[in-house]
Amino acid sequence: MWRRLWHVCPLVAACALANRDALATEPWVTVVEAAPREFYYEAWAGGDGSGRSASVYGGMTSSLSGDIRADGFRLRSSGGFGTYAYSRPYAVANSKALQEFAGTMWSTDLLVGYQMAIGPWIVKAFAGGSQETHVVRPRGNGRLVFDDENAVQGERLGYKAALETWLNVDNIAFVQTDLSWSSAFAAYSSRVRAGYRLNPALSTGLEAAVHGNSNHDAGRAGGFVRFEWTGGEISASAGAAGDTRDITGAYGSLGVMIRF
Repeated sequence: MWRRLWHVCPLVAACALANRDALATEPWVTVVEAAPREFYYEAWAGGDGSGRSASVYGGMTSSLSGDIRADGFRLRSSGGFGTYAYSRPYAVANSKALQEFAGTMWSTDLLVGYQMAIGPWIVKAFAGGSQETHVVRPRGNGRLVFDDENAVQGERLGYKAALETWLNVDNIAFVQTDLSWSSAFAAYSSRVRAGYRLNPALSTGLEAAVHGNSNHDAGRAGGFVRFEWTGGEISASAGAAGDTRDITGAYGSLGVMIRF
């Protein structure tokens, strides 16, 4: 019996090699690759601090028509909470004194939009409703109990529009812009980033931003570092912050976005 198996084994091996070569060359034999993973949601959260203000925020974007990285309609909801402080002079017995104020703010948005790719450009446009509330209280030993010069107090409901663009430059650099405006306290925000890819996952660059409302305008300029993967990204930035009169200090921010 063992002598028979000794003669059969080479035949089996030869048949297997022949079948392997045939499978490799026959035109109707194809290799089935796994389909790329699709994502339908993007959730993000982060924090920001600059001088006398700090805030946290979060939100989610849902795709209404397929993969969230492809063209299609979007539904976005977001919210934020922040604290800030400021001072202003007021008249006291033919002189002026400073009154300190502390404020808290929270906001919510619900927007509908559309995303489309135009060559190397990715454009996202949104519109919808927004709510913003500011509560301002005096602090310290000042005499004012209400800041009658600050119109950004109480709650406002309004409409909001946002435009976001992303331009890839030969897969080694990118330019990102984020713009928004709300009729609630005429709040606005704009940011531009120019980044360079150190490798496919890690990039760094410069950023500048201007934001404010009907009572205050501010800006910032600095640098950022961004790490990305298929399912999301982490971004951190830092630099100088100021208002229309002077540089008021430094700022720092950290944000994370996850796709699922």
